[in-house]
Amino acid sequence: MEALMSQFTFLSDMAHNDKNFNPSEIDDLMRLFEIEAYRSWAAAELDALEEELEADAALEETEATLDSAMEMAMEEFQRFEEDADRISKEEYNKLVETGERARTMGNLMEKTASVASKKYVEAAINSATASTRAAVKGFSTSLVLQALISPIARTGSASETVKSWPNWSFRECYVVGARWKILSSDAL
Repeated sequence: MEALMSQFTFLSDMAHNDKNFNPSEIDDLMRLFEIEAYRSWAAAELDALEEELEADAALEETEATLDSAMEMAMEEFQRFEEDADRISKEEYNKLVETGERARTMGNLMEKTASVASKKYVEAAINSATASTRAAVKGFSTSLVLQALISPIARTGSASETVKSWPNWSFRECYVVGARWKILSSDAL
């Protein structure tokens, strides 16, 4: 393009100085300018097309890299999610197992406490019953002996004394040696 400009300058000077100058030479130069302009335009368009292709290739490469990164991130997220699910299921199962063991232990402790309580109550009732029987037996024996001995001492005969007590709840009353044995209807 610079060569054409210098030639145009040369031809302009010639047209200005020379009266015999042929204007078709400038027309030929103008066609050369036009051809050079088309060539420059085509070269620029080719450069733009190449840059567009390079930009498309870079964009596709970037998209591929981004897709790959997204796939890796999704795979990592899925692995994380699976691990989190697995860990949470394991923890849930451990908690359920611990709860079941605690419930079983609580039931066992409840049964043990219930059995111990029943045994304690049974032992307390047996002890109270035995104490009451011993006290009643001792008390009633003492009272009966006093009641029997005083009339016998007055009358001198045990059989007449027993006959004189028809309202008593004793079945038999007899003397065995020096000891009195009284059998009540509850004792039989």
